[in-house]
Amino acid sequence: MSSERILVLMKSYIGDAVMAAPLVHRLEDQGLDVTLGSAGPVDEVLSRPGKAINLLRLRRVRGLSGLRDQVRLVRAQNFSSVVLVNHSFRSAWLARLAGIPQRIGHATDLRRILLTHAVKYNRHEFAGASAANLALPLGIRILDAKPRLSITDEERLCGAESVRFSKAAIGIQPGARYPEKQIPLELLTQFVRHLQDQGHSLVFLGGPDEVETAARLAQRLPHPVLNYVGIRTLRETMGILSTLGLFVAGDTGLMHLAVGVGCPTRAVFGPTDAGKWGHDYSPHLVIQAPQKDIQQLDLDLLMQAVKTHCRTL
Repeated sequence: MSSERILVLMKSYIGDAVMAAPLVHRLEDQGLDVTLGSAGPVDEVLSRPGKAINLLRLRRVRGLSGLRDQVRLVRAQNFSSVVLVNHSFRSAWLARLAGIPQRIGHATDLRRILLTHAVKYNRHEFAGASAANLALPLGIRILDAKPRLSITDEERLCGAESVRFSKAAIGIQPGARYPEKQIPLELLTQFVRHLQDQGHSLVFLGGPDEVETAARLAQRLPHPVLNYVGIRTLRETMGILSTLGLFVAGDTGLMHLAVGVGCPTRAVFGPTDAGKWGHDYSPHLVIQAPQKDIQQLDLDLLMQAVKTHCRTL
């Protein structure tokens, strides 16, 4: 089995990469030659000390000419198997056109006809477990599908130094990629003020698209916060997350990163399935907004979710 070259086709989203960590790491630990195919930073998310990550950068393309270029690129690698974490029809079609002999993926929609091994898919099953099931046709059973990510001692130390002087205990992500996943600013303002009133120091984390939201929130607060939104790299952010006592966010990639590096989380879910994408196990807690509408989330529900954990900080 160690001579096999396996392509793992993944989405570009950070959260999907985190959920696939048990699958990817187990394949690597079996001695397989694994290459990750994605347009996103999956290699940064899944890297481990002493383990080289092979990445095949598959940029997003449109039209037949772009697809042909990708087919030629993948075919030239001579993969013996492909594991399709990505659920798209296009990814399965790419694998078929590239002539990869063994094509493993979930039996979703019409693409099962393009697969040699169609794995049963439960739309409500925890995403980590769903990804782990894709190892079964390779004779590998993954019993623990909770994602764990690796960071170096240097990254952890840099993260600790970033929050040392404020003794920040709670991380907050003010924004989100999609508005329906973002905790309403007015509610978040009340929540953060309550935390500050209780004596907790805070650090804001997020991506470049969230800079304005973070600045608006910070201006509404009675006390200053450490605001690293948009100015820390992905790996630096992981280092900071590993040092925090708690991280509060919506259903975001950073929330999944926090889980992966061992930071307790309180994750607020709006329209997405909390059972599928939430980490509903200790030390994490999933908060499903009423009617799956994040605009209906109230302060009491949010405060209650962090109350017990905050006593330990």
